[in-house]
Amino acid sequence: MNDRPPDPGFTPISPNPYIVGNPVRDRSMFFGREAEFDLVRRRFQDSTDPSHCGLLLVFCGERRSGKTSILFQIMDKRLGPDFIPVLIDMQSMAVGNEIDFLTRVSEEIRSALGPDGAGIALPKFSSDSNHYATFRKFVQEVMRARPQKRLVLLFDEYELFENKIDEGLLSREALLILANLMENERVYLILTGAQHLDHRRREYWEKFLPKSDFRMISFLEREDAISLIRKPVEGRVEYADEVVDAIYRLTAGQPFYTQAICQSLVDNLNEIRSRHATREGVAKVVDGIVNNPLPQMKFLWDGFERDEKLVLALLAECLPEEGSYAGFDDLKRQHQRRRYRLGLDEARIAQTLEKLFKSDILLRRDRANRHQYAFRMDLWRLWIRRQHSVWQVRRELAIPIPKDPFRVAGPVVIAVVAVAAVPIAMRFIKPHASSLSPPRTEIAYLTLTPEPVDAMVYLEGRAIGRGTFRDSVTAAQDLHFRVIASGYADTQFAMPGIAAGQSASRRVELRALFGDLQVETQPPGARVKVDGVSYGTSPVTVHRLAAAQTHRVEATLAGYGAAQAQPTVAPDSVVAVTLPLAVGNTEVRVSTEPPECSIRLDGKPRGRSPYALAGVPFGAHTFAAALEGYLPAESTVVVSEATREVHLILLREPPGTLIVQGDHIADIYIDDTRVTQEAQNSGPRSYTGGPHQVHVTLKAGGTIDTSVVVRSREVATFDYSRMTITHRPERGARP
Repeated sequence: MNDRPPDPGFTPISPNPYIVGNPVRDRSMFFGREAEFDLVRRRFQDSTDPSHCGLLLVFCGERRSGKTSILFQIMDKRLGPDFIPVLIDMQSMAVGNEIDFLTRVSEEIRSALGPDGAGIALPKFSSDSNHYATFRKFVQEVMRARPQKRLVLLFDEYELFENKIDEGLLSREALLILANLMENERVYLILTGAQHLDHRRREYWEKFLPKSDFRMISFLEREDAISLIRKPVEGRVEYADEVVDAIYRLTAGQPFYTQAICQSLVDNLNEIRSRHATREGVAKVVDGIVNNPLPQMKFLWDGFERDEKLVLALLAECLPEEGSYAGFDDLKRQHQRRRYRLGLDEARIAQTLEKLFKSDILLRRDRANRHQYAFRMDLWRLWIRRQHSVWQVRRELAIPIPKDPFRVAGPVVIAVVAVAAVPIAMRFIKPHASSLSPPRTEIAYLTLTPEPVDAMVYLEGRAIGRGTFRDSVTAAQDLHFRVIASGYADTQFAMPGIAAGQSASRRVELRALFGDLQVETQPPGARVKVDGVSYGTSPVTVHRLAAAQTHRVEATLAGYGAAQAQPTVAPDSVVAVTLPLAVGNTEVRVSTEPPECSIRLDGKPRGRSPYALAGVPFGAHTFAAALEGYLPAESTVVVSEATREVHLILLREPPGTLIVQGDHIADIYIDDTRVTQEAQNSGPRSYTGGPHQVHVTLKAGGTIDTSVVVRSREVATFDYSRMTITHRPERGARP
């Protein structure tokens, strides 16, 4: 990934903090969206007006845009103490009818109340009861239990209401109950889905529309995106500003793609044992994503309409550089120059570009009163240019290829084909003695599709490009091909000549090569996974892995951190990889009773309690605490991944004894308290360890003041006649 040597003392970043594919529940990994939370608070504002009832908000956006993560943050009290959020997951909810649905929602509401819900009975629905009245009465009881709160029902993937109604699992009455409840009670709804309600089936949602609002969820603000890049690995990965800028340009702050790039980048940094994220490292990650696209990319591409796919491919072809824009005229010229004949007229291209802009796939700017477009995420530009060229999209959409390839290819390509064909043609065409010009070469048409699609194709020993070969060839002459790809066996074959004017096609599947991977760990006995599949404990040899590909190897062992590697397997051989497992560590919070004790870990001072000790290695450790006036406390604890806190209780030191005596009659005071009057001896007095003030008023006149240190389990004697202080152990005390 770069030429830097491994960083000394590098500690693997494990677990990888970036989250790809799943909603973000941990608040520490959630960044931005403050505008959305503020919107909810403002729209669901408190009001003393008794007529003020519920409202509806819809968060719309593509899959993996962060909608569900927002709901989880609301469940984590992100809105503040004035709300009772209740999450209803429509995808996981298995209901057979309306009663099942309302019962399940009621259970979730009561559960959200915590202890306050213990005295509230769940509603009892029956086939002949008024379901709305029963459910409303239950909600009213809930609101009486929390009179100052606002009930917020969160429905994830609300479009599933329509599916369940169409399947007969719910009736439209369920939606009417929610709508009427919102109309008559202080109940608020938040829905998430791909579209706003007015783009769905109106007969289902028309009751909600008057009191609904919507918000598109897509890209993070730049500062929030930068926080998402930097903060999860703050102090462990050093991001240069140019690297952060590169990631932002690739993703435009879309959280799913940002986390995907950062997750792969951290995996690679662990592999090379480096803390330094570089442009080269980002380029390697992006190359991997472009060649092996994320499922979300495939899902979104499959959802595009025919014209959208063609226009995106055409636009990507017009944008060779990062940050470049192309206008409608550029696409039109490219379409005409290459004579693609895609069935796209000018109006359809212009309309499709605007549609893609409005759906946040493209950016738009105006130059000389004309719109120009660019990909919002540069990652998509790179992927479409490589994996979805116009020819590839044409094949995907089964658009017929014109029989006259020269009209398709255009003048530029014709010239290239003509030049490339001359050496081939001249091998087979014999000169005619009576002719002053070469005879006309008869041609045929060939389509050769290799698998894998990025294989390099050679014709007559000359490289003619990667992927599908589609061009004219000399008619009636055998053609000799060689097809090669990393991780596959080279394939050579000859094709019989094709009759003049005829077309032929052939698909060539290369034979995949395999190799073995021998995985060892230090120490041995770790559980090993390769590409997510478990293969037992180390040492272990994994057979028949695809060659010339990187494979993700993970090793975990109790008491140790996880280790990862991404080796490349060589064909028909065994590649060995050794993963050193560093002793795992965790954070341990040390608390004491009383607090403010000095803390030592294995004899070394670490601070005052309560104190969080970071990076405590797994294994046995001695935790000690000390505080003046208390006996020291210590405990030996075997720290593991489950260890979260060590609590030490300190006992007060046993008191000591103080005696004040002399040869003359006096009044004796200790710590401003008179302990004896007109006497020569105070008698033994019990005091806590530490200095104590002694004041003696002599009957004959005069005073004596001094400080005497009392020690635990010792007798301190102050003789005010001789002005001496002596200490001796108490009787029975251990020396």
